[in-house]
Amino acid sequence: MSVDGDAGYIDEGLDVQAVISWLRQHQILLTGLIMIAAQLAWKAQLLTQLYFTQDDFFNLDVAIQSHLNWHYLTFNSAGNMVIGTQLITWVLARISLYDWGLAASVVFVLLACSCFAALRLLRTLFGDRPMILVALAVYLLTPLTVPDFGWWSAAIESVPLQLAIFMALNAHVWYLRTGRARHLVAA
Repeated sequence: MSVDGDAGYIDEGLDVQAVISWLRQHQILLTGLIMIAAQLAWKAQLLTQLYFTQDDFFNLDVAIQSHLNWHYLTFNSAGNMVIGTQLITWVLARISLYDWGLAASVVFVLLACSCFAALRLLRTLFGDRPMILVALAVYLLTPLTVPDFGWWSAAIESVPLQLAIFMALNAHVWYLRTGRARHLVAA
């Protein structure tokens, strides 16, 4: 492998200058993705130290004893009626009851999607400006989400809500900019 000093090309066809140029053009996005990866690694490590709590056992027990019907999906537990949460709990109870690894994986995937949606919204609103990384860091590191994250029943309610808010806001901004009905429907 030899490098042509004048053009910056490696004999095999890799254009080093183009790669460097691409990295410079996308440095805000790449930095955001690195921040998200670091936060996900931290939260994954946190999840390995946790387990179900009393409400989680109750919800899983109700799920395993119930049929998947409208009555179960709209079951009001302690003032909370969250159809999506009930569905996730029912499916997980059927796949593997009290499997913390599976339950934590669901929360982890939802968290990853929420983080990517937050970055997407910030880029949609403000473009690739360095200041969006400050806003992203506030979201990624806020201590307000840590207690919910450690309580499975709360996490599967709050993390999808965060994801939905970021996605709906992004779709709404695109609707306002373009006027396309598909963005309105998505919002």
